[in-house]
Amino acid sequence: MLSMPNAAARLAAIVESSEDAIVSKDLNGFILTWNSGAERTYAYTAAEAIGNPISMLLPQDRQNEAKWLTATIWHSPRIGS
Repeated sequence: MLSMPNAAARLAAIVESSEDAIVSKDLNGFILTWNSGAERTYAYTAAEAIGNPISMLLPQDRQNEAKWLTATIWHSPRIGS
């Protein structure tokens, strides 16, 4: 069994080396992490993306979907109220 620091380091290495875009956001919809796969996929650097709303990745006509998803998560029995 790996210790927590080793497991966290292994997971971080997997995420960073992945060709897939792996992005995390907080419950308010702001981007927290952005790997190199996300940089290739979306053409924003991590510095440009982190701290911005995830909705920056959506076309203008689909902005409400990000708001709806965030509201749905907030009202989930496992997360919010």
